[in-house]
Amino acid sequence: MNYMRKSLLLLSCLWLSQLLLPAQAQIGFGFTDPSVRSVKIPVEIHNNLILMPVRVNSSYSFDFIVDTGVRTTLLTEPLIANLLTLKDVRPIQVRGLGEGEKIDAQIARGLRMSLPGGVEGKNMRMIILPEGAVSYSGMFGRPVVGIMGYDLFRSFVVEIDYYHKYIRLTRPDQFRAKKRHGEAFPIILRQSKPYIKAGMVDYNGDTLSTDWLVDTGASQALSIFHQEIQPPENYLDAFIGRGLSGDMFGKIGRVRQFHVGQGDAYTFNDVIAGFPDLTSIRWVATQAKHYTNLGAAVLSRFKVTFDYSRYFMYLKKNPNYNKPFEYNTAGIEVVAIGSRFERYIISYVRPNSAAEAAGVKTGDEVLIVNGQEVSAIGMQELHNLLNRKAGKKIRLKLVRDGDRISRNFVLKSSI
Repeated sequence: MNYMRKSLLLLSCLWLSQLLLPAQAQIGFGFTDPSVRSVKIPVEIHNNLILMPVRVNSSYSFDFIVDTGVRTTLLTEPLIANLLTLKDVRPIQVRGLGEGEKIDAQIARGLRMSLPGGVEGKNMRMIILPEGAVSYSGMFGRPVVGIMGYDLFRSFVVEIDYYHKYIRLTRPDQFRAKKRHGEAFPIILRQSKPYIKAGMVDYNGDTLSTDWLVDTGASQALSIFHQEIQPPENYLDAFIGRGLSGDMFGKIGRVRQFHVGQGDAYTFNDVIAGFPDLTSIRWVATQAKHYTNLGAAVLSRFKVTFDYSRYFMYLKKNPNYNKPFEYNTAGIEVVAIGSRFERYIISYVRPNSAAEAAGVKTGDEVLIVNGQEVSAIGMQELHNLLNRKAGKKIRLKLVRDGDRISRNFVLKSSI
């Protein structure tokens, strides 16, 4: 069986995606009841990524990823478009990271989008990606059909509580920063995306202080492409992900220290960082010359509040603040397939990983992990089991070519 290798960093394919749209005014979101000041919406968090239910026109609710790195709402499962009663649909070209060229897509206009709690957007637009461009449902083990970004953040002050798993939306004119929101940091909006001042020190002693894209849609901690910073000596050659314009490759390593803001109030040590190669981000490199991304593996250690109207972001530590940064200690990626995502297939085995040494192969179907049936625990718990601290034991029951086999190994940190 041939399964497309899924992103090791999940939404790396949308790290600075530029959608080639004409300038056009949008109405955006608001509360259906004008007396409402704010609403609290429960969300799900999977591998640091936020899933929120969204209705388009008169559809059922579908899960969308909440992503500050995306300008226009995307529909990544085009078959769903048949259920959305779309009327004004036109061709368009889009471009993202990867080795390929622009791809043909469609843009739907005049949509109504509804969120829980009486939140509604009118006259919205959405990019419909073609079949096979990129899909995330198999990575979550459930239908995840799209990505929502700037349309939400431009309309409200958005508070993301990763620890308690909710998003609070507040009318900007009703928002007052309080102690519970934490420390305020200025942000800059460039092409509808938020940037914050932050700095890092690598293990060679080189420093970098610059603007970092604050990207809730990238599950990794940091991503860096900069002429002054080279990957560390101890790195992994990695398939980083599949972008809108093709596959992405690079290196994974650690930086000695990373701090948010101009001071050192929030400082992290031994942080995982991805270093995409020039071919994978050549379009970004020609536009901006360098690329630095602050992802959700850092953001999820805070309660994060975005106030685009005043150009501030607020950070408040949560109980996960001091957790060590780990990177895929098993060395495998799993994707769910089937009409109900009931089968779990190994889609990638990293060379020289613990799993490869134990004889695990791409295409193996996972039945049981450490005595637990994967169909019962789901994708998120499976991910947690396979990404624990080095030294933990993993016992797999697999199916390969119709035969049941066992493979056991100990998790190890390769970087």
